[in-house]
Amino acid sequence: ATPPGSDTVTFTSHPLNDLDVKTVMADLDYHSRDYRQRGITEFQEILSKQPENVVANRGLGYEALQKAEWDKAGEYFKRAAEQDVKDPRVHYLLAMMMSRKGMSTGDNDNLEAIKKELKAAIALDPNYADAYNLLGMRLSYAGEREDAVVALTKAIALSPRNPWYSGNLASVYLQAQDFDHAIPLLQELQKSPEPQIAAMAAQQLQQVEAFKSAVRQHDQYVREGQRTTETVELREAPEEPAKRSDSRQAGPEKTAVAGHAEPVLFMKGILVSVDCSSAPAATLIISSGGKRWKMLAPEARKLIVMGANELSCSWTNRKVSVNYRKSGDNQGSLVSLELE
Repeated sequence: ATPPGSDTVTFTSHPLNDLDVKTVMADLDYHSRDYRQRGITEFQEILSKQPENVVANRGLGYEALQKAEWDKAGEYFKRAAEQDVKDPRVHYLLAMMMSRKGMSTGDNDNLEAIKKELKAAIALDPNYADAYNLLGMRLSYAGEREDAVVALTKAIALSPRNPWYSGNLASVYLQAQDFDHAIPLLQELQKSPEPQIAAMAAQQLQQVEAFKSAVRQHDQYVREGQRTTETVELREAPEEPAKRSDSRQAGPEKTAVAGHAEPVLFMKGILVSVDCSSAPAATLIISSGGKRWKMLAPEARKLIVMGANELSCSWTNRKVSVNYRKSGDNQGSLVSLELE
C-alpha cells in the first residue's frame, strides 16, 4: 500500500534536451566503477559542445583532483562555480582541491580561501558533514584547535556512523596533548568493525604510551644533566679565583639543558637535515612556518620515532610532526618525532 497522503504530493517537470540527458548518463557512468572511463569521455564530449556545463566541469575537476593535477582541477571547479554558485558540492570540492594542494606544497597561506568555500558550502547545505570535517582538519593544521574541535564535533553529530570524523577529532586532541579527551575516543574506535579504523586507533593508543614514556625519559635526562652541572659547580666553588691557572679563570662550562618546567609543544614541518656528528646526540634542522628550527635529540638512538624503527642521519626533506620543549629562539629539545 502507498503511504498515507501520497496521492496529495505534487510534482513539477520540464522537458530535457539531448545534452541534458547525456549529462545525467555521463554522471551516472562516472560514478559507476566499471564505466568510469566512459563517463570521463562523455564529460569531455559535453564540454566540447557546452563549455559551461556544471556537472561535466565538476566531474572532470574531481578526476583531476584525484590525480593531484591541482591547477586543472581548480579551473574546472571555478568554471562550475561561476555557472552555479548554489551547488554546495562545487564549493566543497574547490576547498578540497586547495587543501590538498596546500598540504602537498607545505603552503598554508590559502586557509582563508578554503574557509570561505567551506562556509559557502555549509550555508547552502547546513547538514553537509564532509564540509564540517574538512573545515575542522584545516583549522587544526593551522593551529586553531578550539574551532577545529567545534567543527569536527558538528560533523560527528551530523554523521555519527562515520568513524573517520571521530578519528580526526581524536587526532586534534592528540596534537593538543589532551589525552583525557583523546583516549576515550580511541578506545571506542578500537572496537570499530572497520579494520583500518580499529588498527589506526590501536596504533595511536600505543603512540600515546610511547609519548608519555618519551616525556619521562626526557625529564630524567634533564634532571641528570642538572645534577651533573650542580656537582661540577660545587666541586669548583672552594677554589679561590686568584689561585686558579689562566686556563681555568673562566670557571667550568655549564651544560645547556632545557628546563624541566618547559611545556611539551607540537609542530609540523619539513625535516631539512640530521647532523649526527656529535653522537650520541643528533641535531635536526626543521623548517616550519617560514622559520628554521634547531632541534636537539640528546640521545638519538633512544628518541621515540613513529613511522620508522629509529632516527636516520640520512633523512632530508621529510614531512614530520614533532613534540619538543623549547630551549631558546627557534631552538628546542625533541621528545618524539613522527614521519608523515
